Amino acid sequence: AVVKEIFEAFATQSISTYQIAKKLNQTGVKPTYNDTWLGSHIVTILDNFAYIGLPAWNKQGGGEYLEDDGVEVKPVTMS
Repeated sequence: AVVKEIFEAFATQSISTYQIAKKLNQTGVKPTYNDTWLGSHIVTILDNFAYIGLPAWNKQGGGEYLEDDGVEVKPVTMS
């Protein structure tokens, strides 16, 4: 839902990535890995091919998978 909100704001409101980050911080939306949103976080999302449905070649997956159950973000155990 947050990614969709970011794309819609960028496409329809003529506001900067800094202003989108400020709006998310003011409304209390928390990013997964930081305490606050920054304009650079918004740019990273907007530049990510996966978010717009394009294939990304020569990428390696890895790292920790997280799940947001509406109360907390917690690691997903892979079995």
